[in-house]
Order: sequence, then structure tokens, then C-alpha cells
Amino acid sequence: MALLSLNLDTQLGKLVFSETQPTPFTLPEFFQEDSPTIEFKALKRVRLNSAPFYERTALTGYDLLISIGIAGTIYASAASWTASDSNTILTGRLDLNTASISALADNTEVTLEVRLFDGIGYYRAQQSCRVRKSVATTGTLQAVVNDIALGKREASRTYVPVSGCTGFTMIDEVDGTLMIVRLKGGSLLAEPIS
Repeated sequence: MALLSLNLDTQLGKLVFSETQPTPFTLPEFFQEDSPTIEFKALKRVRLNSAPFYERTALTGYDLLISIGIAGTIYASAASWTASDSNTILTGRLDLNTASISALADNTEVTLEVRLFDGIGYYRAQQSCRVRKSVATTGTLQAVVNDIALGKREASRTYVPVSGCTGFTMIDEVDGTLMIVRLKGGSLLAEPIS
């Protein structure tokens, strides 16, 4: 998964698209083995009618926890962050390759919660999202069954011998052409019937 940019409107307690777009942000679907890099910004509303609508909050001394789960149960979380030079952006990874995420059914709806602590209280936002299972990590490989050659007795019970047959007809499903199929030199040959 590419970079996941999470912008928290600290006054409304919701995720927004960006500093210049105050529209609500919709989370993507996550896959169980994802480990998205998150770029987090806490935004304070400064304008209602023109961009920039927000200004970034300096995050020195703040604690950030981003988690996925259901009420009372965390399936995956991120609490370790690297601050930008301006201390207005926190970057980290949310590892979704956990036993709790792997135990979920495919396409399970969960909640992503952003919880930002400023030393006095919490700024929070929650949004529903879905966790999908990857075919490659949840599927089991099916062993190829070795084809066992039939003996003379099994072949005589399975196939009916036909003598005097020079071919049979088939219809091409693409263009409806009538074809005759016959054996020639040990290979099947299909020719259109005119």
C-alpha cells in the first residue's frame, strides 16, 4: 500500500482530505498483510470559505495512537512515530500482519481510530473501514494430482472403441463455423466444412 495521509480536524474530530480540502476523507480497504506508512497531521481550522482552511499543529509533546479494531479490542496499532523537522508531521507504520487481523473473515468492517493526546486530553476520530484477505496468504496451494495412465482394463471400461469412424463434427463457439475433427498422423486436425 502507498502512503496513507491522515489529516485530523482537531475541532470536529474527523479525518479530512488535506489542509486545502476540508472534505471528509474516506479510508481505503486494507489487506491483512498490509503495513501502510502513515503520514499524520493534526489540523486546526483557521478559515471557513477559502484555502488554506487549516493550519498544522506542532506535535511536540503529543502522543499518537492509531489503531484498527472494534470497541474494546485492538487488532493492530501504531504508537511509534518519527517527527518531521517542523514537528507538524508524524510518520510511522501500521502493521496489519497480526494474528487478530488474520483471524478476521474477509471483508470485515472494523474501526480505524486516531487518538492524539496533548498531555491534558484526547483528540479523537473514528472511521469505519474494511479489511480484506489476500488470496495468496489465505489460500492453500492445491497439489497437482498426478495423472495415472489407465491400464487396458480401465481404458476398456472408460472409453468405447469406435471402428470405421473418420472424424466427428463440432461447432466453433466464437463464429459458429461447423468443423470436422479427425485424426491425422497421430494428431487431431480440425477443418472447416464448407
